[in-house]
Amino acid sequence: MTHPGRTLSLLSLTAGCLALAGTASAQSTAQMPAKLKKQITVMEKVIDEVLVDSKNLLVANHEPTRGVYLPEVGVLFTLDAQILSPDRGEWWKDWNKKFKVETDKHGNTVVHLNNDDDDDDDSDKADNKKDKEKRELTKKELLKDREERYEKGKTEIRDALTEYGYTLTGLRDDQWVAIVAYIDDDDMFGDNEGETVLMRAKMSDLRSHDAGKLSDDAMASRVSIEEY
Repeated sequence: MTHPGRTLSLLSLTAGCLALAGTASAQSTAQMPAKLKKQITVMEKVIDEVLVDSKNLLVANHEPTRGVYLPEVGVLFTLDAQILSPDRGEWWKDWNKKFKVETDKHGNTVVHLNNDDDDDDDSDKADNKKDKEKRELTKKELLKDREERYEKGKTEIRDALTEYGYTLTGLRDDQWVAIVAYIDDDDMFGDNEGETVLMRAKMSDLRSHDAGKLSDDAMASRVSIEEY
């Protein structure tokens, strides 16, 4: 799911990553090694699986991640996601109780809307009201749920970066592995708005973590996270 201006945003982020690398040569003719190309494809699938299995984020398809190699910087992955809505119960199971379908003598199908006043007694109405209250969340509760899922979703993406970034062995120690996540949610960010989350880690740190020289907490603290 894309938004106008995101192509420009990606170019801006790329420019920012180039700045991190110091003096990137505009005339560089470096090509992506075939081995690194395969490793990027595997990393894309790893992030895809994390997103598809996530209980906090929703993606539009099974392959939302794209990786690009920036010779003087490293590898940049991009993805689009939405915050997953909370489970409000299996309301659909009672949907058929709201309608009555009949076929008249001419073979025509007629759908009648059931009248709660006629079909339900006071006890049934009270039970239905309680069930409805259990299913529905207040705006405050919904926002809190959204915020929690957003934070957990970021953690899932960060963990994918720290746990599998080292597999990009075609990168140098001074290069970076970065993930740009465009996360949409009208309740949290407003209509047609979203949050851009940029995470990046240095290859030398990812290798040290894989070798056991950096703890999980230490590695997590070295992941740069920017939100705007």
